[in-house]
Amino acid sequence: MFWVFLSVEGTSFDDMVRLKTYVTDTVENDVRPVCNQSEPVIVQVLPILLRYDGLVAKDQTLQSTLSLQLEWTQEILIWNASDFGGLDNVVLSAGQIWTPSITAVNSVKLGRDTTFFNDILVHSNGLTQTFASQSIESSCPVDIKWFPFDSQTCVIEFSNAAFRNSDVVLFPLTSEIAVSLEDNLFSQEWKLTGTHVYTRERAPGYNRLNTKLVFVRQPLSYVVNILVPAHILSLMSVFSFKIPLDCGERISYCTSLLLTYVVLIDMVSAMIPNVPKNISLMQIIITYQLAQGALVTVCAILMTKYRVNKSASTDTQVESKLCAFLTNCCKRKSKVKDIDAVGKDSSNNELNELVTRNETLLNSVDRVLFSFFVCLYVVALLTVVIIGWSHN
Repeated sequence: MFWVFLSVEGTSFDDMVRLKTYVTDTVENDVRPVCNQSEPVIVQVLPILLRYDGLVAKDQTLQSTLSLQLEWTQEILIWNASDFGGLDNVVLSAGQIWTPSITAVNSVKLGRDTTFFNDILVHSNGLTQTFASQSIESSCPVDIKWFPFDSQTCVIEFSNAAFRNSDVVLFPLTSEIAVSLEDNLFSQEWKLTGTHVYTRERAPGYNRLNTKLVFVRQPLSYVVNILVPAHILSLMSVFSFKIPLDCGERISYCTSLLLTYVVLIDMVSAMIPNVPKNISLMQIIITYQLAQGALVTVCAILMTKYRVNKSASTDTQVESKLCAFLTNCCKRKSKVKDIDAVGKDSSNNELNELVTRNETLLNSVDRVLFSFFVCLYVVALLTVVIIGWSHN
């Protein structure tokens, strides 16, 4: 930050030295600059967001760098500019006069955040201005319900640290913070959509200055890397009903897809914090698709088992018919050729009819299940699209 000074005609080096000597002799840097020490010092604050390195949802912390523009009145430091060659302001270094000690009370490194004070500008009417920069890692509870289409609200709470709260009262200069326009200093995953600065009275005579930041997640990376593959796998599991049962690969195909869902769930679990109150939208979607894949696998197993059992039962029926046929042959020797021909034709017809009926039944079940799971897939896909569109 840079202060701009206007040169005053007739001001000399001696005038500046006399003014600085007057200032340093008048004030004490460890005594509040009010005539009545029972009254608080009113400090007006304008937070300026210089950069934010990102909201770490896994750790539930916000890493940011802010500059606080501070303004207050030095009641005991007022002079007549004409007595000092027309000088109506003076620049002092930090430590020469009293400055408020402000800290972020919800910092995860409370007491270890570095604060840098700029030079202090003091006007002849006692108005004092300075900037204090802080790199803060503050706690920020996250709500993962709509992850990855979520928005998070983080609040950085500032309070007086070195004095009693009744000695220094913080007020915002404006209702919104100032934000740097350099995009390269901002996190690429989160977009800042709103700010608000307000005071909150925690107890009578005990207030805090709250800086609220609203972030919206940029979900493209999660959509491309997780949601799209998950829906492709879900669609592939639905098309398993188009694999003929005769080839014997349907069960192994469904099982492989099921194991891939388990890997996806592990990836999502590693990305988001463990919040006991709710689970994320992405977890619900992938768990839903996992259940769908498991149900498809169960259907494949049952249909394969049904086909095998029916084939076995058909062979048994053929054998029993052959035994009956042979018995009839022994009783009616005179009609061996006719009975043999009729028996073979009837056995073949019944066998073909049973096989055809089973094939028709299994094909019908395949078509019904395919249509049913396609409907489930479309519902899941539309749900994700609608939620993503409504939250962006």
